[in-house]
Amino acid sequence: MGNANPAPTPRESGLNNIRWRHPDLSYELASNVPYRQAIGCLMFLLICKRHDIAFAVCCLAQFCEQPLNIHWVAVKRILRYIAGTRIQSIMFGLSQDLKTIGYTDSDWGGCRETRKSTSGYVFMIAGCPVCRRSRNQSVVAAFSCEAKYIASCSAEKEAVWISRLIGDMSQGNKDVKLQYHYLGNVVELRKVEVAHCPTEDITAD
Repeated sequence: MGNANPAPTPRESGLNNIRWRHPDLSYELASNVPYRQAIGCLMFLLICKRHDIAFAVCCLAQFCEQPLNIHWVAVKRILRYIAGTRIQSIMFGLSQDLKTIGYTDSDWGGCRETRKSTSGYVFMIAGCPVCRRSRNQSVVAAFSCEAKYIASCSAEKEAVWISRLIGDMSQGNKDVKLQYHYLGNVVELRKVEVAHCPTEDITAD
């Protein structure tokens, strides 16, 4: 895979259910192909660093018991995508604007086995993604607007949680600033004298 051409995305566009694509490749995979090991390595990678491959890997993880050739082709596509994006990263710039912006959407009956829709959302702070999720809905939506309504509800819950988290962090910064100002006032009132002390003479160390 070291010399393979990089893939632009971890998953083929429009691939609703990989079981029904490319019937000429839908044969059982040879037992000596390390499909399960590859999925395990990809799982570890997505948990630790590469969240962008989560959806594709989780879809393929469903077929660890009886993988087909097409599933192995999809695994190699993820590896080609990783190879082509190794130097890419998320960079948080210096910005005072911590406004949270969220995007949410859903398909409609995308799973061919259960006909359940998939909800997805991503939230951005300072122009960078901080939270994302994509998963099947728990019920079958009869209409496309129903699927989008369910997806919007999940995203709204996440938005409220993020808002509360940022509020708690801001309150923590306020508490720290108050403590610093208190220390400064104590020094000004000469109740405490602050002096430099060499490291070798600091008993607290």
